[in-house]
Amino acid sequence: MYRRALIAMDFSPATAALASSLPLLRSLGTEEIRLVHVIRYTTSPVAVRVSEAREKLTSLVAPLEMEGFKVDISVPSGAPAPTIIEEANANEIDLIVMGSRSHNLAREAFIGSVAWDVVGRSKSPVLLKRIEPADDEGTLEVATRGAWNGILHPTDFSDVASRAFRHVETLVSEGLSPVTLLFVSLEGDHSGREEERAEAKGRLEAEAKRLREKGAVEVSTRIVIGSPAEEIVAAGKAEPGRLIVMGTHGKGVLPGIVLGSASREVVRRAANPILLVPPERA
Repeated sequence: MYRRALIAMDFSPATAALASSLPLLRSLGTEEIRLVHVIRYTTSPVAVRVSEAREKLTSLVAPLEMEGFKVDISVPSGAPAPTIIEEANANEIDLIVMGSRSHNLAREAFIGSVAWDVVGRSKSPVLLKRIEPADDEGTLEVATRGAWNGILHPTDFSDVASRAFRHVETLVSEGLSPVTLLFVSLEGDHSGREEERAEAKGRLEAEAKRLREKGAVEVSTRIVIGSPAEEIVAAGKAEPGRLIVMGTHGKGVLPGIVLGSASREVVRRAANPILLVPPERA
């Protein structure tokens, strides 16, 4: 499912950290990598900047080829997010990979407007890897450096969550497990909550059975009460090596919103790598 991956490189200090983590894509079944740096339109000579960018991307090719990837590079010009999407659509990309970075003081993840825009436009899932300071000298590294030790899948059983679950099934087929299935029920005892939780339990158990049939060695289900974002972040913190696989929108989100509020908060705050699965787009 993730045979061809596009890696968006911005040549910020986080670039080297993101590049060093790319061999982990082998665990997702990735075989081909397309390294992309978009040249923004400015008054400075584009040709010179294209040449410099190509040189930087080329320096990353040999180490990735030694890991067994087929690698190509692209340095298009234009507005970053739309151009990244054009590259992905034109090259039949299965996965877009981007880095997220952390505040020095708040220690909460954030990503810039380009990444938000890419997530809001993409037909393909977007893998966000958190980059954070490794020491007081400003060295950066990927927060989860080793191989992922499983999957955390929050779900509200919406259409987008169901699409995300299909990606969980594929990852399990690729050998990634154990899996934790998480449903967050909103606080409150008003009518319908108990019925909702009972229904969620049955649906989680059905999904767990499907994953075991796909070869998952261990699947656990959890129903917790609270704020979805808070509980998902807490679950990720308790299992720091897990890949969070979730939809970009939940139930009741209006069309045109870039991310559902829970998804956006999880991206901002979780240290885990996050695979965001978008709704079906034409």
